Amino acid sequence: MKKFILLSVFLASSFAWAQSTYEVGVVIDSIAVADSEDETFALYLPKNYSSKKLSSIVFIFEPAARGKVGLLPFLKASEKYNHILVCSNNSRNGSYDRNFAIANRLFNHVFGQFAINKDLVFLSGFSGGSRLAATIAALSEGITGVIACGAGLSTQPSHVPYGKDFLYAGICGTRDMNYTEMLDLMPFLESLKFSKTLFTYDAGHRWPPEGKILEAFDWLHIELHKKGVIPLEENVLKDLYVANYDKAEKKLAKKEVLLALEDLNRLRHSFGSFYNLDSVTIKIKNIRNKPVYKTSSKEQDKAIKTEQELTKRYLEKINKEFVSLEEANINWWGKEFQKLKKQHIKGGDETKKMIERVRYKIFASFYQRVNPNINPESAEKQRRYSKEIIALLKESSVQ
Repeated sequence: MKKFILLSVFLASSFAWAQSTYEVGVVIDSIAVADSEDETFALYLPKNYSSKKLSSIVFIFEPAARGKVGLLPFLKASEKYNHILVCSNNSRNGSYDRNFAIANRLFNHVFGQFAINKDLVFLSGFSGGSRLAATIAALSEGITGVIACGAGLSTQPSHVPYGKDFLYAGICGTRDMNYTEMLDLMPFLESLKFSKTLFTYDAGHRWPPEGKILEAFDWLHIELHKKGVIPLEENVLKDLYVANYDKAEKKLAKKEVLLALEDLNRLRHSFGSFYNLDSVTIKIKNIRNKPVYKTSSKEQDKAIKTEQELTKRYLEKINKEFVSLEEANINWWGKEFQKLKKQHIKGGDETKKMIERVRYKIFASFYQRVNPNINPESAEKQRRYSKEIIALLKESSVQ
C-alpha cells in the first residue's frame, strides 16, 4: 500500500482552508463528510479553540463506528492541550481497504475545514480501531503520535511501522484479552528505535477512562518537548513530575508494586534528562528486592505462561471446528468453561486476571467468525454454533 493519507492533504490544506462555524465545548454527534455517501463524523472543539490559530488534532477510530463514544474519553486531554477531536461514524472493525477509503475522505474533509498544525497530528483508537490507527501511521507521513488503546499492531506484515518515528503510547487493562500482546509489543518497538511507553491499569477490554488518556497525552507532550517540537515551561514539567511520582507512591501504598514500578520506570525515562533521579533509581532497586514484588512478579510470569498454553489449545480447537463442523463439540466447551471458572475462584489476583483474558479471547475468536463486517462469508451453521458457544460462555460468567 502506498503512503497515502496525510502528505498530499497537508500540501493542499497549507494554502487554503474553509473554516466552518461549530460550537465549542460540546460534542457534535454527526457532521457530514464531503464527497461521501452518507458518511459522518463526531467533532469536539475545546473551549479555547480559535479558528485564527493552528490547532493540534486527534483522529479517533471507534471499533463499532460510534463517534460520540470514541470522543468522550478524550475530552479532558482536549481541554488541557487544546486538541480538536474527530471520530468517524463509519469506520469500524472490518476491511482495512474500506477503512482506508473512509479515513482518506475524512482527512480530506477535516484538513479542508480547519487550520491544523502539521507537527501535532495524533491518531488513536480502541481494539480494532487501535490497530487501524497504528496501520495508518505506518503507511503515512506526518503522524506525530499514536495512542493505542486495547490492541497493538495489525497482523499484516506490510502494516508494520518500519522506518517510522512517530511516538507510540499504548494503554491496556490487565484483564484485557490483548494485555500480553501489548507487553510483547514494547520490546519489538524498542528494536525499531521507537519512543514508546505502555500504561496499564486494572480493567478489561474497554475504552480507557479519561484519566488514562490524559496520562498518555502528558507523556506525549513531554516527549515532544524533549524533541524540541513544543516548549513546556519549567513549572509545567515540575508539576507533571510530581503528579506522576505521587501516582506511583499511591500504588505502592496499595501494594500494587507492578503498576508502581511501571510508573517509576517511565518517570525515570521521561524526566531523567531534566532532573537527577538517582533517588528514583534506588527506589526501583529497593522495590525489586522486596518479597511482595518477587511474589507478584513470579505469579504474573506463571499466569502469562499458563495463558499462552490455554490460548494455543483453545484457538487450535476453534480452528479445527471451523474447518469442519464435525469437530464441533459444545459439551467439551461447557466442561472447559467450568474448569476456567473453578480456576478463577481458587486462583490469586494474577490468575483471575489471566482467566478473564482467556475467556475474552475465546469470545472474540467466535464473535469475529460470525461478525458480517469481519467475516461476511461465514456459513449459517458456523454462526449458529458460535452463538451457542458465546451464550454458554456468558452462562459460566466469572464475575
